[in-house]
Amino acid sequence: MATRAIRYNKIDFSNTNQATDALHWIRYRHNDMEIREPLGEACQYQITHAGDSAQDFQQNLNNMGNQLHYINNYYEVIYQVYGHLIPHLIHIEMQNQGLDSFMRDKLTEMRDYAKANATQHPHYGHVHFDGHSDKTYMKMFFALSEEMNKVASSVNAKYFPPKIYNNGYNHAGIVQANINYHIVNPETTDEHIENWVNIQTGNWGHIWRHNSYYILRGGYGQNNAHTYPQIPADIMEGFMENIIENHPILALMIAKNHQLLLDNPHIKSIGHSWTSKNRSDDCWFSSAYDQVTKKNTTVFAPPVNLFGKHTPVFADMVKTIDGFKADIKQFLADIQPVLKTKKDARQALQDKTEKSIQEGMSGVIQGLLDDPATVDVGTAIIGHIAGIATLPIDLSQCGTPHNTIEYTYHDFERKQDVTTHLYPHHLHGVIPLTAFTITDAVQGVLYEAYRKELESYRANHAHRCAQLARQIAQATTRHDAEVATLMESFSEYQTQV
Repeated sequence: MATRAIRYNKIDFSNTNQATDALHWIRYRHNDMEIREPLGEACQYQITHAGDSAQDFQQNLNNMGNQLHYINNYYEVIYQVYGHLIPHLIHIEMQNQGLDSFMRDKLTEMRDYAKANATQHPHYGHVHFDGHSDKTYMKMFFALSEEMNKVASSVNAKYFPPKIYNNGYNHAGIVQANINYHIVNPETTDEHIENWVNIQTGNWGHIWRHNSYYILRGGYGQNNAHTYPQIPADIMEGFMENIIENHPILALMIAKNHQLLLDNPHIKSIGHSWTSKNRSDDCWFSSAYDQVTKKNTTVFAPPVNLFGKHTPVFADMVKTIDGFKADIKQFLADIQPVLKTKKDARQALQDKTEKSIQEGMSGVIQGLLDDPATVDVGTAIIGHIAGIATLPIDLSQCGTPHNTIEYTYHDFERKQDVTTHLYPHHLHGVIPLTAFTITDAVQGVLYEAYRKELESYRANHAHRCAQLARQIAQATTRHDAEVATLMESFSEYQTQV
């Protein structure tokens, strides 16, 4: 018979609900004028104050916001924990066996050999080395692969023994060396190699493989009582220090689940149950984790069974998150004088750039007005700028490539001259008319165009009014006819009744 979960109304969430309040400000809101908008503005101006930079605060805030999407329940929390814990265990075992220095030396040796024996590709022309067919190279590769397999086997034997994490399905082990013979090529740099060797910060995903899903679920579609790996206290201490410092949201959610069990002593285990293909929820049981039998459910022991005395304290983690918020707000308050100075300086440069743009456009347009061959184009552009006439603009008269007009201005922010296209149909109100010398002949053309435009407006208005009058008359006639019919019908009704 399936074990029944404890009802929600029998669980005290009042204390742990503080986590929701503590994390609310981290969630992205486009209209957050308290932190998001001011911090984004500080990033635009690259503000640094007292050793802290706006970009660092923004990056940390974004990282915390991203973590929120992947720790909505205890299953996801533990999944994320293993995602950080297993590389940490591999790193420690690499140091114990000296694999990091061996990998660095062996990868460098393989790279140098590949570079020395590279040839030009017969079809594509780039420098190419086929290590798979080279016995000397493959001997180096197998030596490296053998040492990496030793580390993987050691991690599996210490923390993920097959008797617990096999269940008859996974014969390869939770941690596997996943290196391939073509990992290096003649163009591999020392930076690439260092990036692969450093499993804590580097790009190691194609060198090591670990199956966190299998640890938790025991294989696809399996239901199991999850067994935490036995981690020595000194290793767990270093691991949790890293989590609390670099992944505070994850640490808070660990502490939240731990606090929930402290507030509810009748809870003995935490489960995560799949009620459909796309929905799953946490549940709690009054039985020990290995005594629970429930379909489509993975059951966990309390978090303290994994983290021991290094389990983060809920109140402390809430203070940590609140402290981070306070640090951002204090930073934003402290940088206001510097920010104002930079904004004023940028605005001054933008004003100078805007003036340069106006001068560049007005110079080109004035040139069109002064040239008898293009005076019609210049006159039409002036009409658009003034908003008094929408004369056709025929740029083919300018004799420029692709029938376009270009102008050059100086961008004072980028400190360079910029050449761009002029869009004459969109200049209304952009350039003051005082920037131009307009002849009487041009003014006469503009006045005549204005007069015709005005007559057109008036004629259109009169036509529209007449049309509306006809529509009103037609509507009135229909209304009178409908009313007469209704009254006639009512008279007949009275006569017959």
